[in-house]
Amino acid sequence: MDLGPHAVFIVASYAIVTLVTLVLIGWVIVDY
Repeated sequence: MDLGPHAVFIVASYAIVTLVTLVLIGWVIVDY
């Protein structure tokens, strides 16, 4: 699967979304 020049942007977007989700989950766990 060759995404071309947008591959880096797509991977970075997924990485950021995953990171933010994990941070929010961790924040909720620590908060409660």
